[in-house]
Amino acid sequence: MSIGLNRATDEIKIDGILNESSWQNIDSAFNFHQNFPYDTSLSNTKTVVRLLYDDNFLYVSAICYDNKPNKRYVIQSLKRDFSVSNTDAFTLSLDPSLDLTNGYNFGVNPYGVQREGILFMGGTWGVTTVWDQVWYSACTRHGDYWIAEIAIPFKSIRYTPNNLKWGVNFSRHDQKNNEVSTWAPVPRNFNISSLAYAGVMEWKGTPPQPGKNLVIAPYVINNNAQSAANKNISSKPNIGLDLRTAVTPSLNLDVTINPDFAQVEVDRQVTNLTRFSLFFPEQRTFFQENSDLFSNFGFSTMRPFFSRRIGLYSPLNGATRQVPILGGARLSGKLNSKLRVGLMNIQTRETELADLDTTFNGQNYTTFAFQKDVFKGSNFGLIFVNRQATNKTNFIQNDFNRILGFDYNLASQNNLWRGKFFIHKAFTPDKKTDQVSHAVFLMYNTPKLVLMWNHEFMGTNYIAETGFTPRLSQYDFLANKNYNYGYFRIEPSITKTIYPKSALINSYSFSLYNSTYWFRNWELNDFSLNTNSNVAFQNSASGEIGVNFKSSNLIKPFVIGDTLLPGLYSYNDYYLNFKSNVRKIITWNLSYSQGGYYNGNRLGLRAGASVRFQQYGSFGVDVNREELKFLSRQNANIYWLVSPRVDLTFSKNLFFTTFVQYNEQSNNMNINSRLQWRYRPMSDLFIVYSDNYGTPNLPFKNRALAVKLIYWLGV
Repeated sequence: MSIGLNRATDEIKIDGILNESSWQNIDSAFNFHQNFPYDTSLSNTKTVVRLLYDDNFLYVSAICYDNKPNKRYVIQSLKRDFSVSNTDAFTLSLDPSLDLTNGYNFGVNPYGVQREGILFMGGTWGVTTVWDQVWYSACTRHGDYWIAEIAIPFKSIRYTPNNLKWGVNFSRHDQKNNEVSTWAPVPRNFNISSLAYAGVMEWKGTPPQPGKNLVIAPYVINNNAQSAANKNISSKPNIGLDLRTAVTPSLNLDVTINPDFAQVEVDRQVTNLTRFSLFFPEQRTFFQENSDLFSNFGFSTMRPFFSRRIGLYSPLNGATRQVPILGGARLSGKLNSKLRVGLMNIQTRETELADLDTTFNGQNYTTFAFQKDVFKGSNFGLIFVNRQATNKTNFIQNDFNRILGFDYNLASQNNLWRGKFFIHKAFTPDKKTDQVSHAVFLMYNTPKLVLMWNHEFMGTNYIAETGFTPRLSQYDFLANKNYNYGYFRIEPSITKTIYPKSALINSYSFSLYNSTYWFRNWELNDFSLNTNSNVAFQNSASGEIGVNFKSSNLIKPFVIGDTLLPGLYSYNDYYLNFKSNVRKIITWNLSYSQGGYYNGNRLGLRAGASVRFQQYGSFGVDVNREELKFLSRQNANIYWLVSPRVDLTFSKNLFFTTFVQYNEQSNNMNINSRLQWRYRPMSDLFIVYSDNYGTPNLPFKNRALAVKLIYWLGV
């Protein structure tokens, strides 16, 4: 499928009216195809899209017709970067290189709220909305339709001007009518942003040069803090600067000087019943753009690079401390249509940690990656990661950790086959052996059958200090020491999906999944066999029932409410999950699990509910209760995690959030309140208040108030 891109013959005013003559008598995209609830017919609601360009902007107009004008649109809030899974919206995906791998996504809802993001790995995992850019849009609502008019500055995206064909697709999220549709048809087992199924946008002219896109964003901040140990309120003003510029039409340079991330949202806590640390996503803005170029090497628990390791000091079995970042630079983008490169260097400051009676040396982090496209949608890449301790301006020669890795990412042109192969090697000062990790993953994905195979290997001394390898080591509280254990793993699964002809049920699925770990001597480490059945309803509600069969071989004592001694433990459990219709004003979810847990029993209950005050915000609360009962203890260990949240959006530029997390497992209750005022495009005033108390009697720990002003200046 293709659509022509015409040059505008008059000035386009972004007002959502479409009264310019340029919009008349040009190519249009219509006859959208359903993706949900079915993918075998045209959409029930009509959408018409047209494209224009001039020397500075790509213009997009969409007329979104409405079959039920008497019903309200489904809008969660007026906050930017909304989720399209529960919001009426129009979005477009762009693949300027037509490489089926990387692209951009822009979207608006009927009230004119924007969202923008980047696509990587062919859009298989959707859109990453942490990417921010200045672009323009306006929406108008009418009786039985609404109009979106969009202007995307060419300098905001990276592309090669001599490429006259871009990948493009348009999607309509009509939650009011319970339908998702796309212009170029996308099978329902794939994400609607999948670039493998995009159409083609053909330039009727020569693309303009994208421009330098120089952005300077200075900030000023004042941090005020008080702790139980020091009742006096300390005040710490600070300044910093972010800079971004285009080195070539498709290569960006980002520089940060003395960054501060006080405005970043607090992590959502979870109760951890495993022996291993949990993954929390990176939320700091500097590390986001082109982040996939660095972070997608390896697997989720075998990452050679994890940017959240930068700027943190994690003592053994102790609380993590933030370490100031002096500055850094990142050069990333495309050298040509098939080759991406990334080079990042970050320097942290030497820090005295008085409460730990230690000094943490400065650290220099250097990461280099390149990715070469091969075939249609596949690529291979190399990564080099280096952490080097520093003393003022000098490198400490024998304090480093390095990773060198090769990845091959497989994707067939129709996305039915996806896979990965990688091999990584660690380098440490003591030149240990067994420092390799590697894995092979392959998946066959059709609407009715999904087959997956994965096997992994991690050497005992595969030390990735700037990565994420939670299963490599286990803490021994008796020796106050971490012990490393290499492992082998296999992970096969099969999922069968049935689509009945039903007004109530959209699909049934049945899955069988296995994950087995062995130590290097082929002694069993962990075994898990899961079978489950899932039902998806036509109204977007879903339910699941499943059973787990588990075995765990503890090499070291494990402390969680009780001390579990080394030995082999076998136990089973079952679970039930249900999520309500996400389009309703009131939504809720409920989970129940019960069964064995090592040498005892576990009962888990989780419930959540949210009330939407359309379109000005929502109130929600999640409650998680875990009860562990061991043979050696008369009383059960009960862990509560209660998380109420208030989100208010007074306008498209003024937001307020308060998030409370009462976590008995970590003996902490945190209150985090954040006010954000976007007083001009990409320029914000943040006021962030954080308060921490112990549990269960809520003794005061510490509190902080940060006021941060960011000014975005684009040239």
